[in-house]
Amino acid sequence: FSRLDEDDIKKADLNEGIESTLTIIYNQLSDKIRVNKKFDDIPMVECYPGKLNQVILNLLTNSIYAINKKYENKPGGLISITTTRDLENVYISIEDNGIGMNEETKQKIFDPFYTTKPVGEGTGLGMSIVYNTIRKHNGEISLSSELGKGTTFVIKLPISQ
Repeated sequence: FSRLDEDDIKKADLNEGIESTLTIIYNQLSDKIRVNKKFDDIPMVECYPGKLNQVILNLLTNSIYAINKKYENKPGGLISITTTRDLENVYISIEDNGIGMNEETKQKIFDPFYTTKPVGEGTGLGMSIVYNTIRKHNGEISLSSELGKGTTFVIKLPISQ
């Protein structure tokens, strides 16, 4: 990802970025977690591609963690990744069927140093970085989650900066 990142915004294929991120985490998915991809024909987006790949990596890593907590490395995990668009924006949805979040976690998820992981497993910075990166792109991120059922994050990014 660092090779992709320069100081200049450039046009990037977000579907391709998601694919390359999936390649990086392929081993973490094992054969226990299925990935369902539904990519629309979306336009190139003006962005910092390496930074957006880091966002996707953080979200997918958290999905894998939540699924492994629920299924204890047994089959049944599912991550669905969808890309869509409207006239001015591209949307990336990442949905998992992991443990989900309680209300407190949903309220604090983007706070720096907030983590639900045991000491040594998480810094509590991943989701704060995700939030700030999306804001840097003049985008928005929202979440819905139900304890025991899973979590969905939706990223909205303008096509042009």
